[in-house]
Amino acid sequence: MALTSKLFQDIITFSRATSGTYVNSNGYITNSSVLNYLTYSNAPDNAAWTKSNSFVQTNLLTYSEQFDNAAWTKANATVTANTTVAPDGTLTADSLIPTAASTTGRVIQSYTGTAGTIYTLSVYGKAGAFTGMRVYSDDGATNTASVRYNISTGAVITAAAVAGTWTAPSSTITSVGNGWFRATLTWTATSAAPTRYVVWNEDTGDGVSGIYIWGAQLVQGSVPGNYQATTSAALPVLYADYQGVVRARKLCENSGASATHTAN
Repeated sequence: MALTSKLFQDIITFSRATSGTYVNSNGYITNSSVLNYLTYSNAPDNAAWTKSNSFVQTNLLTYSEQFDNAAWTKANATVTANTTVAPDGTLTADSLIPTAASTTGRVIQSYTGTAGTIYTLSVYGKAGAFTGMRVYSDDGATNTASVRYNISTGAVITAAAVAGTWTAPSSTITSVGNGWFRATLTWTATSAAPTRYVVWNEDTGDGVSGIYIWGAQLVQGSVPGNYQATTSAALPVLYADYQGVVRARKLCENSGASATHTAN
């Protein structure tokens, strides 16, 4: 007997008089008689969707776990990559080590925001030989916002404060286990100048000791959101959808007075 190779669809045939449901390639249950004519139906962050008085929550920083990358400027500090286990259980957290006698050892990344917009900066920190961490932002001129933490105890050393014309500073620090804390800083930018986002070691350096940092995130709005890792580009922050799969985006109202906030 000669064997013949056939495709699966040539072996089994099926037809029905009425439409049925099936699970599509995105994992959604759909009806066989219904066609979705919308493009990027699961990606409202795509330019195909026009946002009006709204935005998709997005991590605007790049290389969010790679502080040794050139996207992060090092000032009075060095970064050693992948020196301890991060909050997600991977060996991806970095050491931030201030140079000898420096109290300003830091990593910096810039992003040009929008005047009148609320932003929240967050980062995970863990004590090493040192325990002090500052989350800081400035526009290179007179406007600054910052808060200082003890990341051994989770205590606030200096409460969130601003200088210049920025407004509404606030901050949080939350334990996420295994000695890690997530620190946040929220403020309202009053200019569209390029703004620097800084993680700062608060202890006097010896060139050897430091703190551990991981997972930097900058989002529009006053809610830090789920953490979203990035590399060379900003990415939307993801949440669990109705099936429990982490792929849903968060559409947020902006801070304007408009009664309508849409994506269409």
